[in-house]
Amino acid sequence: MNQIRFTWPPEKPAKMSYGSPRPESISVALLNLLRPLPQEFKKSFLGLWEEYEFAATPEARILK
Repeated sequence: MNQIRFTWPPEKPAKMSYGSPRPESISVALLNLLRPLPQEFKKSFLGLWEEYEFAATPEARILK
């Protein structure tokens, strides 16, 4: 029978890299998420995303 081993304190997970992901992978993921949505919503959301991504407005620069 398989046994589960518990340790205390819990073991730390392997060190992860928290660097920003590549912009291309974010764009592809975003397009995949938006694929099933109506065209008007996709267009609006992508416009807002580009505004944020390029810090095109004062509001976007605050969020960055």
